[in-house]
Amino acid sequence: MTLPAPVWASIFGFLEVEETLTRCRPVCRQFRGLRAYRSHLCLLNLGHVAASVLDSVQVAHVRSLTVSSDVDLERLGVLYNVRVLDIVNESFPHVRCPKARVLPRVYPQLEALYVRYFALVQTDLEAWSVLSLRKLDLRRSTLKGVDLRVLGHMSTLETLVLSSTNLCADQVAVVGSLTNLRYLDLSRNPLDDQVLGSLRTLTRLEFLRLARLVVTDRGVLQLAALEHLCVLDLSHTFVTGVLAPLKSVKILTLTGCSDIEGQLTLPAGLRSLSLSGCRNLTAASVSALRVCADLEHLDISGIPGGLLRVVALNAPRLKTLTSD
Repeated sequence: MTLPAPVWASIFGFLEVEETLTRCRPVCRQFRGLRAYRSHLCLLNLGHVAASVLDSVQVAHVRSLTVSSDVDLERLGVLYNVRVLDIVNESFPHVRCPKARVLPRVYPQLEALYVRYFALVQTDLEAWSVLSLRKLDLRRSTLKGVDLRVLGHMSTLETLVLSSTNLCADQVAVVGSLTNLRYLDLSRNPLDDQVLGSLRTLTRLEFLRLARLVVTDRGVLQLAALEHLCVLDLSHTFVTGVLAPLKSVKILTLTGCSDIEGQLTLPAGLRSLSLSGCRNLTAASVSALRVCADLEHLDISGIPGGLLRVVALNAPRLKTLTSD
């Protein structure tokens, strides 16, 4: 028996935007009930549901698909208009990505690919290089021994997330050839100042995350030539706050930078700044806020309470202030 539309609505909700079927094996045989909604269906989370439930349903409007790593991707070819694919590894971390090489054939129009917590190999990236991807998110996957020069074939790539992938300096040097990048996340990798010079060619870059890298002011200032860089995350790095040459930066995160002690020199055009957890800040450090005439948002949680008055005197135009 096919479930009536009201029952589907009570089970899944948000039917005009999203259908969530994660871990719903008991109702898989009732999947025919989605026929009533297929003209609105644009985001589908299948989780562990067997791909066979889609065999008799043409869900032509699905654009975003999330599946577990144990789902047969080839059986999901019926969802031929998928543009965003998120493969979730819920088995033991860092196993091979099953059937990664079939993606160009099953979803040739794919624009965004999320493959996280997998052990990726050279052939995986070579297969994906023929796709016209705009976003590639590989965070927490391992790339040991993978030659990232294959990324050079992804000329349409605008967003690249490589955080916690245990990158080496040679691999990052290749990233500098992706001149269309606007968003880059290299955080939580064993990288130092040496790699930052290779990023100077990314002239369209707008968002850069370098959190928990072994980088200093000297290395970061190599990025001053990036005229479109608006958002910079230097959380838990070794910068001391000599960052005034980064004139294009509007949003700066220095959370947990314990080496900031003396005078800060900040970009004059800052609009948002986080100094949360910078426990060695002094009155001289905070007084540097006066050069940031457009500063609207400031996070100083976790710093000595006696500095609040200094903040008030040097940043009178603040709209939001976060503190303990």
